[in-house]
Amino acid sequence: MANATRSSALPPLDECQREAVTSPPGPLLVVAGAGSGKTRVLTERAAWLCEQDLVGAEAVLVITFTNRAAAELRRRLGALVGHGRARQMTVGTIHAACHGMVRRHARRAGRTPRFSIYDPSEARRLVTQALSDEGVSDRREAKALALQIGKAKARLVGPEAYAALLSTERTQRFARAFVRYERYLAASDALDLDDLVVRAVALLSEPDLLDGYQDRFRAVLVDEFQDVNRAQYEWIRRLAAGHRNLTATGDDDQAIYRFRSADVRNLLDFERDFPDARVVALERNYRSSGRIVRCAAQLAEHNERRRRKRMWTPAPDGVPIAVVTAPDERSEARATAAWCRERLGQGVAAQAIAVLFRTRAQGTALEDALLEAAVPYRLVGSRGLWETAAVRDLIAHLTLLVNPRDRLALARALPLRKGVGAKAVERVIVHGSERNGDLVEACARAHTIVGLRGRQADAVHEFGRNVRTLAEQL
Repeated sequence: MANATRSSALPPLDECQREAVTSPPGPLLVVAGAGSGKTRVLTERAAWLCEQDLVGAEAVLVITFTNRAAAELRRRLGALVGHGRARQMTVGTIHAACHGMVRRHARRAGRTPRFSIYDPSEARRLVTQALSDEGVSDRREAKALALQIGKAKARLVGPEAYAALLSTERTQRFARAFVRYERYLAASDALDLDDLVVRAVALLSEPDLLDGYQDRFRAVLVDEFQDVNRAQYEWIRRLAAGHRNLTATGDDDQAIYRFRSADVRNLLDFERDFPDARVVALERNYRSSGRIVRCAAQLAEHNERRRRKRMWTPAPDGVPIAVVTAPDERSEARATAAWCRERLGQGVAAQAIAVLFRTRAQGTALEDALLEAAVPYRLVGSRGLWETAAVRDLIAHLTLLVNPRDRLALARALPLRKGVGAKAVERVIVHGSERNGDLVEACARAHTIVGLRGRQADAVHEFGRNVRTLAEQL
């Protein structure tokens, strides 16, 4: 690769990394152990394909799974090929890429171009309503159904196919609620996050769109391939089926998102769909001490059905690994706080200490113990600004400006008016649904809605008039 594409501050690629980066265009699977430099290999390969004039920057699609990872990929690509050229590439999460496709062809995907996207909490509210309309008000059942719907969509299974899977009374009730849920999404001109992928896959079944996108993206590179579910894999496979210039990087030993329907078989069976694929293993760990690498490798040996790899590092052994057991979570939290306090007393900087916990519920006990031990800490991954009630209220109002059919947005925004409750919202929704589905227009006609009168009707009317006026100014 030309030196101009790589920052002089970076060390040279090792032999296996170089093999992956400079492999000829075509199906390539990079099986990359933890700390082996797979993200660097992915970005260097994208840069190499452009530098060798094998594809244009505008024809490169780089997919990852978090917005933060996508931002890091853009930064690295900018350092390699220049920020102007990097901006020509399409770099983002799989949901962002599918969203762009569905938004661009919304009518063919069964929605208007202004459709709403429901996040998991909003989707769960709609699932709860659908199940309640089937006579079930158990929140645990609603949570279970939301999980089942997500798993079904991740496997490209619709309501009808889901109903045919099992014939138990509970499954059939879930299937009916699934149908209701889809109907409610359509009435609100909305899609959930899983729908973005499902609809994008459906769009790629249309020959003209498939040809167009295969021609647009001549190189597809996917990070964290072990976390791809079946629907996402099908979208990737269809995109790459024409030119077959697909680079996938991942590690089956790091497949921890099965509960989110990730299917590691996509990585393990890569050669099934791409029998001529080149497979390159990155086995040198650049991140961890010798003890950690050996311990992790020994644990990974117990994984069922995995690609064989021998992780190694030239790094020294480092400090011994300690395993501490505790009888309950409170004792575990106190032991953790004591360990942190001891390290701080030894002169270790607080910024150099990280405490990881598996579930948010465990965080409470840890925070209590750290406070009791007077250990300074910063909680990462807690509820963000976008999840606060005030911001969600604002977003609901803004959503109605562009999608006046959004029932969840109306149900959140309208009751903020004094004297307007859930019953009034329900009457507005029924009234709007019996006409053209425009709920903002229904609010503006509040005085004609049966059951709304007096100050309540005035408040609903004023809300509808104000939203409509603002929408007209967009």
